[in-house]
Amino acid sequence: MKSAFKTILSAGILAVISVSSASAFYVSDVVEEGYRPLMRDGKVEKIDDSSKSTLSLTPATDLSKKIADYNSLKGDPTLIKEKLMLVSKDELTVEKASEILRSISKMEGLTYYSHTAKKRKVLYKKAYCVNGPDSTKKVADKTEGSAENLVQYCMLDDNSLGKINYELNYHQNEKEVAVTFKNTTDVEFAFVTAVEDENINIGVSVTECENGYLVYMYIRAKYKKISVIEGRIKDSLEARLDAVYDWFMSQI
Repeated sequence: MKSAFKTILSAGILAVISVSSASAFYVSDVVEEGYRPLMRDGKVEKIDDSSKSTLSLTPATDLSKKIADYNSLKGDPTLIKEKLMLVSKDELTVEKASEILRSISKMEGLTYYSHTAKKRKVLYKKAYCVNGPDSTKKVADKTEGSAENLVQYCMLDDNSLGKINYELNYHQNEKEVAVTFKNTTDVEFAFVTAVEDENINIGVSVTECENGYLVYMYIRAKYKKISVIEGRIKDSLEARLDAVYDWFMSQI
């Protein structure tokens, strides 16, 4: 009798787990900080350039936490900027988001608002995938199939920061897709190395929820605090996350 009861109980627990894992969750299940403005405005962002900068808007989902845990910086960050958006289920799927996040060439021609020039300017004059971390040889974007465990390299010819190579690492499952960017070349600015290699991390995750697609992105960076250029570097790095947002949203 006890054995039969244990069998029934075990089967019940497994059924609950199975249903739970198969069902999407609600935004309220995975977002704590920023939940109210997110649901009211559809978007929330946060900037932190204190000495104790940390990510705080990260959704409590597997791949969002995975990209948040990714950190190649050589020391504490000097800047963190985060964005959290909610996109209608009519506009997106995990498969579509996966293709968008791999379409690096579509970053070419992106514009941004230059606080220095007080106008919009082209951010990336050239943008394409390359065949290695230091390579300049152009290759096609890999957009077919699942992005799970895919690694791509790209070159972004930045209007103010110059040519920068990045390594992109992807993850994908039934409900989520995510990518992390890491610069594999130094960032030169005003004849100095303003940002060393591996000191820019950008992360993007897209998660299917019952009431929409949750899009989370951040930039975590460590730049040299040189008084003459510090403000311009900070503004430039912040603008890069805004550009990633525009790149993603323009393809939906």
